[in-house]
Amino acid sequence: MTNKILTALTSAFIMAASVAASQPEEGYPSPAGNVRVVGESYEKTLYVGETKFDLGSQHLISVREPSEEGFSEHFPNHFLIWEWGGGSMCHGFFRWLNANETPPKLTESFGTCKDVANNLRVEDGKAIFELYGAGSEGRVSFIYDGEQVTERNAGLDGISKVANPYDPEAWIGEHPWIYFAAPENEAFLTDLLGWELLDQLRFYGVGSEFTEDEGWVVGRLCQQSQCNTNKLVVAISKSTAMPYIAYKHWKHEEWRFIGDAPEKMPNSVRGYLAEG
Repeated sequence: MTNKILTALTSAFIMAASVAASQPEEGYPSPAGNVRVVGESYEKTLYVGETKFDLGSQHLISVREPSEEGFSEHFPNHFLIWEWGGGSMCHGFFRWLNANETPPKLTESFGTCKDVANNLRVEDGKAIFELYGAGSEGRVSFIYDGEQVTERNAGLDGISKVANPYDPEAWIGEHPWIYFAAPENEAFLTDLLGWELLDQLRFYGVGSEFTEDEGWVVGRLCQQSQCNTNKLVVAISKSTAMPYIAYKHWKHEEWRFIGDAPEKMPNSVRGYLAEG
C-alpha cells in the first residue's frame, strides 16, 4: 500500500533510517573482504577488504545489506551504499556495491536529492529502488541489473489507491501527501492553488494519516528537515468535499489560508495552528 510506504517519511532522518540499519562494527563479510565504513565526521571512507573507495568529503556513509524478498537470491554480496555530504537541502545519494570479486565494483551515484521515502523490490531479475515524494515528479525508479543503474520516471500515475478520490471519507487512513499528488486531484487543486504553490506543497512529505474530526477529514504535513518552518494542514469538508488549507514556509512567518474557512474550526486544525 502506498500510504504504508509513505509512512517512512515520518522518520526524523529519512535516509539514515532507511539505509543505515545497525551496521556491524567489523563490517559485512563478502568474497572481496569485509565491507565497512571507517573514519569520523567528514573523513568517512568506504573499504571493501583492502580496497579503498574515495567518495569525497561525506558527513555520513552507511552500508545496508538488503533483506527484501528475492534480493539475496538474485544479488548475493551486493550492498546499498548511502552517502550524505551534510546540509538539509539534499538528503544524499545512493550507490550499489558488488563485492563478489576483487576488485569490488561500485556504481555511479544515483538519487533525486529530494525528500523521499523508498521502496526496494526485485522484479524480473532486477533490483528496483523506487523513490517517492520528489515533488511533481512523483515516483522515480532506479533499476539495477548487477552492473549499472538506469533511471525511469514513473510520475504520479498509480500513486492514489483511493477508490473514489472525490469522497472525503475515502481519504480517512490515507497519507495527506497522496491527496496533493493524486493525478485525479491535480486539475481542481491547480485551479485552487495555482501550479507553483501545488508543486511547492508536494514537497511537504512528512505527515500522519487523515483522520475524521467534527465533519472534516484532517491531515497535516511538513517538509523533511524543515518541519519547524514549512508546515501544512488540510481539512476536507465532508459536506462540500472541498479542502481548507493552511500552510507556512520559511520565507514568511505567518500562516496562509486557502479555501472557505469552517464556521467551527476542527480541534485538530486549531491545535496545529496554535503550535505556530
